[in-house]
Amino acid sequence: MSTSTTPAGADSRRMDERRRTTSSAVLVAAALGWVMLVGVLVGRVRNNLDATLHRDETIAWTYASLPAGEIPEALLFDVNPPVYFLALHAWLAGGGSDQGEYLRALSVLAIVTAAVVAFDAARRVAGRVGAGWLAGAFVLLAPSTVALAGLARPYALAYLLGMVAIYAAILLVQRGGWVPLVMLGVSGGLLTLTHYWGGLLLAAIMIGLAWTAWLTRRADVLVHSVAATGLALLALLPCCLLYTSDAADD
Repeated sequence: MSTSTTPAGADSRRMDERRRTTSSAVLVAAALGWVMLVGVLVGRVRNNLDATLHRDETIAWTYASLPAGEIPEALLFDVNPPVYFLALHAWLAGGGSDQGEYLRALSVLAIVTAAVVAFDAARRVAGRVGAGWLAGAFVLLAPSTVALAGLARPYALAYLLGMVAIYAAILLVQRGGWVPLVMLGVSGGLLTLTHYWGGLLLAAIMIGLAWTAWLTRRADVLVHSVAATGLALLALLPCCLLYTSDAADD
């Protein structure tokens, strides 16, 4: 028994094919756009900096070159949190040069990743892909983030972790669940253990979540934010114990 295609069915198929073609073109354009923006970031970093390490970068390399188990204790003399130096230690163990561009490449990677996180965060808040593009482009091209990407220091990693914490807070409000809770707690704890000033951003996020819970009368947001705070504080416990033990020894 033969079947005939109705004009409406043919039109529907043509529209579906057109949508698929348009979506593919958008994806290709998006990929090319990100490649171009990342290329601009890398180019600006390389143009703004020479290959010689600054004093603080040399100190970071010195700490990161120690055995991983010795890094937290060695940092007690500088009162620096250990996460960045442990990350840099793992980065150097990956097989690259310990000088200049490779040492700073970890910061470039952190800023590029932060741009991707900012893209989805802005897209979710604004409900428009264009807002995501603007946020991602701002992260990649702003003079402040270009400067952070060009330093082998904790700031770019702290920027990334702060962006992840903000993104997790957005997810916590929009859809709830344990995944954003854990993401916020872990990223908040790691942020504070990357740079102590990150604790202020974490506190601001938690205050914002509490305010949102009060305005919207959503007890789940308040409970999840308190749980995330507890998880972040739990991440700080080993560092606090190490400092306490060192003070007791003195």
